[in-house]
Amino acid sequence: NYFGLTDSLAYQARNQTALCAYLAGHFINAESQLLQMSASGGIKDSLLIIQSIPLYVLVLNEEKKWNEAKEKLHDWVTFLKLPMVTKDSLIKSIERVYEEKNQPKLKKQGTAKILSSIVPGTGQIYAGYFFEGMANASLQGASLLLTAFGIYSGYYITSVVVWFGLFQKFYSGANIRTEFLVEKKNNELTRKYNDRLKKEIISMQKTE
Repeated sequence: NYFGLTDSLAYQARNQTALCAYLAGHFINAESQLLQMSASGGIKDSLLIIQSIPLYVLVLNEEKKWNEAKEKLHDWVTFLKLPMVTKDSLIKSIERVYEEKNQPKLKKQGTAKILSSIVPGTGQIYAGYFFEGMANASLQGASLLLTAFGIYSGYYITSVVVWFGLFQKFYSGANIRTEFLVEKKNNELTRKYNDRLKKEIISMQKTE
């Protein structure tokens, strides 16, 4: 309950709570705390709210809201008491690191599923795991060949139950695995980009 607290104490409490939530990976909770600073009935001292922007930007980055984070950084630089030359330099740095071409090209779950369903292994390859995709395609192909060979040889039940059953296992397993690999790749790409942004933001704070 923040009722009756001074702006300074309310800022410290909410900012520290948001920081702890951010470090724990609870980004929605962190953003909620930061939003409530500027909400109606929140902190009235705009200078305190400005101080929270770098943390807010880090939270938005983790939520992949990079364009919103860029605008927040622009607002932050505007309020800094720095020479215009320094501000212009910071703005250019912000534009550079948040430029769309520098943002990670995230893989789409829907595309990966469709590819994996149509051509075995292509979902994993699309996700960035070429050798795993080729291995899965080989296993599914071998299972179908053994099914066909068994039917041709007259082993109908064995072929359908064993070899075609094995193909179905590989097929359904590949689709589940593809979802996991897309999420893994996206997390890797996002982590690499956000770590770069974090270094830039920390560097910018040192100019205050």
